[in-house]
Amino acid sequence: MKPFRCLLVSLILTLVAATAAWADYGAIAYSNSSGKYGYSYGCSSRSTAERLALNKCAASDRRIVVWVSKGWAALAVNDANRWGTGWSTKSRAAAERIALSKCGGANPRILCWINSGK
Repeated sequence: MKPFRCLLVSLILTLVAATAAWADYGAIAYSNSSGKYGYSYGCSSRSTAERLALNKCAASDRRIVVWVSKGWAALAVNDANRWGTGWSTKSRAAAERIALSKCGGANPRILCWINSGK
């Protein structure tokens, strides 16, 4: 019985690790008119990540502004209601820097960031 348990535990751990490896998509949805946003992470596909982010953003004009796999994404806004996004496979700071540079204007700030797997 003991070898069977070891085999069963090994199989379960392999499945858990494989599932975690697949769950590496995230997305951010944004409504320019309301400033509302929604996000997702740890999803198994881009389409799932986008659907969840849209569902979490309660605005009629919401749309996906950025998605990422195996990395970070960020959404920046400024005082003039302009926005910018960025993504990076290297770091959160890199994604935020890109988003802020695309946003520009007066007082750009990070509104939302995600790590696709967490």
